[in-house]
Amino acid sequence: MIIEYLEKIYAEMYEQKVSLERDYKKNELLLKENIQFIYTLENSLDRNYESFSPRDINHESYEKIENLKEEKSQIEKQEEILRIKISDLNDHLAELEHVLKVVRENTKAIEEKEVLLEDDEFFRKKILETQEMERQRIARELHDSIVQNLTSIVHKIEFCTKLMDMDTVRCKLELQTMSKMVKRIIEDMRQVIYDLRPMSLDDIGLDVTLEREAAKWRNTGKVLVDYQTEGIIKKLPPLTSLTVLRIVQEACNNTIKHSGAKNIKIILSYEKEKVKVEIADDGCGFEVESIEHLQRDDGSGFGISIMKERVYLLSGKINIESIIGEGTKISVEFPIDKEEN
Repeated sequence: MIIEYLEKIYAEMYEQKVSLERDYKKNELLLKENIQFIYTLENSLDRNYESFSPRDINHESYEKIENLKEEKSQIEKQEEILRIKISDLNDHLAELEHVLKVVRENTKAIEEKEVLLEDDEFFRKKILETQEMERQRIARELHDSIVQNLTSIVHKIEFCTKLMDMDTVRCKLELQTMSKMVKRIIEDMRQVIYDLRPMSLDDIGLDVTLEREAAKWRNTGKVLVDYQTEGIIKKLPPLTSLTVLRIVQEACNNTIKHSGAKNIKIILSYEKEKVKVEIADDGCGFEVESIEHLQRDDGSGFGISIMKERVYLLSGKINIESIIGEGTKISVEFPIDKEEN
């Protein structure tokens, strides 16, 4: 509204300026004609001839010249008034143009801020949804494995208290079984903790953690995994390291489960102001747009859309290329903060 109002005023003032400039040019032409006419009349009078001639002096020509001079003076005054008005309008137009520029810039900044706020709100909701899905997944894992095993141990302990005096051999066997179950629970808990936050990231860094993950996938015998690093290894911010690890895990797990690939290649590249990771496979490929917004029934893992959200929140870039029958390549890069590095 403000911009439209100011633009309307600007247009009116500009039209007024154009009209005054048109009048000024007309006045200039009139003034030139007036001056020329005066010059012609003055030259037509021979003053020496008038001094010696007995004829009457041509008073009519003199009066006409005087009138023309008076008219010339009025035209010059009018021209000066027009010049002042045009100059004032130019100053006002310049000020108004500056105000319009500032208002447009402010309006654009406000609109961009509103878009950013909408994007931030969208991604905040996505983060909350992701956190809730992860909570549900962890709760499901704890319930399906650890809680059930602990419940079974409780029952076995109650059973052993009855067997202690009746059948010591059977009681010992049950205790051995419980010992194995406790060890299994410990392993399950370690896996849950690792899924939440791999301790190796803090201890040995991202590159060694990725090497161990690659070795784990190789040991399954389902796929050959080639892992390489390029550039000088740098210590990355914890959140960046964790996000890179999660993306590699998600991409490789999806490849092993769904693509039928025989080979996976992972390249971690350290550059001057950014870190890049590339995961490529020779699987069946897929149409990126067709599955980009799908999510799993169990809410586990990232998925392509959540991958993109995590990368966006860290000011990174992600590119997914996939050709059906040829394979998939996921490229991700993150800026490296010099102060943190």
